[in-house]
Amino acid sequence: MKIRDCYDKIAKINLDIFKLVIEKQSFKDVIERIRKNFNIPLNGFEDLKIVEQWWYKLAVISENDKIKFSLNNFYKEINDILIDFKLTDNFRNNILHYIIYNQISAPSYNAAIYPGGKNISIVFYGRPTKCEWQELKRQVELFLNLSSKKKYRFLKGQNYPFGDKVLKPKRNIDRDLKIIRLSKKKGEKILDISTRKYIGNYNDKSIEAEVWESESVKESMNNEKIIRKVRERIKKK
Repeated sequence: MKIRDCYDKIAKINLDIFKLVIEKQSFKDVIERIRKNFNIPLNGFEDLKIVEQWWYKLAVISENDKIKFSLNNFYKEINDILIDFKLTDNFRNNILHYIIYNQISAPSYNAAIYPGGKNISIVFYGRPTKCEWQELKRQVELFLNLSSKKKYRFLKGQNYPFGDKVLKPKRNIDRDLKIIRLSKKKGEKILDISTRKYIGNYNDKSIEAEVWESESVKESMNNEKIIRKVRERIKKK
């Protein structure tokens, strides 16, 4: 399914939900009361300039909860509608739009990605559809990849050094770390404690003796390969 078709499908599902809510008499009564209390025409505004003037007056007294005609109380009414009529939070702007303009619309998403701040966040409003899950995964991988490259200003504060790379547990991390530590001794002289004489230099055979207890020549050759590979990986990093 194409991305556009995916979001069109979600919008249709949410629009159907909203249409059913709008038909409820209890919802109609709430909308009528809100419009009356906030000086909105019975069937909503039609003139955009008048809406701008109305919104400015509402915003001026935004923090005064004691006055009915305030932005805080207007948003509280919308919050109550979401809860009372079991609508998810992504319907918030659609309800606001319906109250003001009497126009029906619906969200075309069940989840949204927010790459702001120091983290990439996903906000869920409902269960995403199958195609939406796929698109969310694609977008997250894209943001992770871009943020790891440190090229984009809007992602600069984020810390995702591994980007979209899939990390896996390291099977022999303790063994490999021991090899790395012992490799630092390579070339040092080995002192025989009993004779107090130097008997050679520390080499890969010495490392093998401390890491494994080899039982055959074949195993010993394989162990030496492992030692060299571990050191090569460290050099590349």
